[in-house]
Amino acid sequence: LLSGAADKYARLWEVETGKQLFAFESNATVRSVNSTSTNRQFCSVSDAEQKFPPALHIYKLDRDVTQMSPKPLRSIQGISASATQRVYSALWTPDDRHILTCGEDSFISVWDAETGERVHRIEAHTKSVNKPAFSQDGTMFISASSDYTAKLFDTRTYQHLKTYKTEKPLNSAAISPIMEQVIVGGGQEAMGVTTTAAQQGKFETHFFHMVYEEELG
Repeated sequence: LLSGAADKYARLWEVETGKQLFAFESNATVRSVNSTSTNRQFCSVSDAEQKFPPALHIYKLDRDVTQMSPKPLRSIQGISASATQRVYSALWTPDDRHILTCGEDSFISVWDAETGERVHRIEAHTKSVNKPAFSQDGTMFISASSDYTAKLFDTRTYQHLKTYKTEKPLNSAAISPIMEQVIVGGGQEAMGVTTTAAQQGKFETHFFHMVYEEELG
């Protein structure tokens, strides 16, 4: 199990015992962690702090902890449109060649994991993009945004396919592995979640038909 926290570390844990196996260093608060399908590498994103802009870091994973380093294999600086805008999430593509990042700048950026170059930038939303998620077969991904929409994209071409509209900011979305449906959830900005009642915050989950964009319930 991987975790990230405000103490500027990503940590690897043994699930069965809860024992910490390794700690990976970062230069700022670690907001997101995600491993490759082979569990040979993982990525994290760090916040902008003091002289450091938001950054994407890639680390080596190994069953032998002596083969791992607390330092990243590579770091990609300035991954947001502004040095002060947070990046909320980083997610490996199904082929483990690229990494998607998204956050307050309303874009989804696609990074080459080997070279650190941005190979594509999707003008996805008009407000913060909170989290992307891939379909089970990896051919599509969906994004959830504070602009009250979730959007479906083609993984190969990054073409926008569908839009699912709600009346609330969305924090998360997922594609069903067995039906032509997507599920979205949200209610308000994350910073206000702990101080708002469920009814006031409109905390709800919605189901949509993936193709026809119609709300099912």
